[in-house]
Amino acid sequence: MHFDAIVLAGGRSRRLGGADKRTLQLGGLTLLELAVRAVAAADTVVAVGPADVPTSRPMRWVLEDPPFGGPAAALGAGLRALADSRHRLVVVAACDAPLIRPALDLLYEAAQRPGPDGWVAVGSDARPQPLLGIYVRSALAAGARGPLDGTSVHALVAGLRLEYVEVPDEATRDVDTWQDAAELGVGPASSPRPDVGTRRADST
Repeated sequence: MHFDAIVLAGGRSRRLGGADKRTLQLGGLTLLELAVRAVAAADTVVAVGPADVPTSRPMRWVLEDPPFGGPAAALGAGLRALADSRHRLVVVAACDAPLIRPALDLLYEAAQRPGPDGWVAVGSDARPQPLLGIYVRSALAAGARGPLDGTSVHALVAGLRLEYVEVPDEATRDVDTWQDAAELGVGPASSPRPDVGTRRADST
């Protein structure tokens, strides 16, 4: 299955006291690097956020307009950066959820089935996680038309035909607070791993 990916890597991290959650680490890797590796099979990865954190592969970096306009605005920016893509599907992931890889395997399997506009992760609480999903790019882009500043992602995808895919609960957990970080074993950055160097980023 060929696809592109959008990794949301911005935000103010207010509940973390403004700490850059992209640079927090789990197992010696930054949260951004974990997200990049989780979508490693993507042909093109668009990261929405400032292009100032090293990753192990080149990415196309963009910023939402207006800055800090929220995740829906970030999705819109990522989709615009993929306007020339030849791929039908796009994976959406947020870099503050460090344990998404098993969930993506289940979503990849589900996306082999034709019909829906997207496949979205849900945990045991049955709450949809629209920032962990695979979408038909044209359908998601249609929902992302118009001003998105302050729009919720749930509202953005409300008109799509979605299939909900049950995933392990830990895959839906994100790092919003320092308590979240402690429970997931995530901590402040130490020194970068030797195999994660600064790579050329394609800016759009």
